[in-house]
Amino acid sequence: MLGYDSDMKRWLMTGLLLMFCTHLGAQEGTARAWQQRLKLEEPLPVPVLAVRPANPFALRIDVGPRLLTAVPPRKLPVTGTAKVAVYVDAGGISPGALPLELPFPGLTQELLTALKKTKFEPGRANRVARPSWVVLEVQLAGKIKESAVVKQDLRFPDPAAPPAPPAASPPYPPGRLAALPAADAATLTNLATPRRLKVRVPGHQAQVGIHALVHFTADGRADRFVPLGMQSGLVAWLSTYLASWKVQPAQLDAKPVPCWMQYTARVMMKFSRLSSSSVRVVAGERFTPSGRGSSDATPGGE
Repeated sequence: MLGYDSDMKRWLMTGLLLMFCTHLGAQEGTARAWQQRLKLEEPLPVPVLAVRPANPFALRIDVGPRLLTAVPPRKLPVTGTAKVAVYVDAGGISPGALPLELPFPGLTQELLTALKKTKFEPGRANRVARPSWVVLEVQLAGKIKESAVVKQDLRFPDPAAPPAPPAASPPYPPGRLAALPAADAATLTNLATPRRLKVRVPGHQAQVGIHALVHFTADGRADRFVPLGMQSGLVAWLSTYLASWKVQPAQLDAKPVPCWMQYTARVMMKFSRLSSSSVRVVAGERFTPSGRGSSDATPGGE
């Protein structure tokens, strides 16, 4: 009897354990199915965070930064991209073009003269030559040999209306170019392409305008800036010039603090000869004489 009772107890315990495990497995399967349904049908909600709005120009400052020393760059290598819309007739001749963006001053005449002398492969629609407009990018390189700041000014940006780049004005071809017949670029199977284009701009001198937002650190350095009104090829000049600045930092409660300032200047620059290094057709950009092409390009000032 004792042996029989022991065997019965072991069987009963084994059966109870199996039933318990089966019950747990069923619960686990149900839980997994519920979790799967939750993930597929009811995504977890995104938590709400309290974000404090901040205007970097709305600062309380007792004393603004003051420029102590600065050294205008000289013998500075510079590069830039000129963008130009060129009219090319069915014979591959360009009677004229319109600069859209100029990286440096003093480029217009030499650039237009070089384009008039250049022979093009005309635009074609199914092998038929068609007159058309094409947008080119011309890479230029040279040096700013000397520079001198004629006038400069630092002032706090308006917190309610921070400065912004000027609005683009639609370019329009001069003279009779606007009236010349031109195929829609969307109908062309091949865009007009220059066979060989070389632009050389003799050394020259020009006074340029600089307008930017500049950030000053609490230890008196300019560590970053946002160009607002300046030609793209002059960004390297401003970057190098700001790196030389020593500034008495802005103060709040007699302690130095970082801040943004609006910087404007007139600078006399002496350029070495500028030469083109490459040219490419901007296939994704169209130009029409009305200035309403596929992109809003702004003519660069001289």
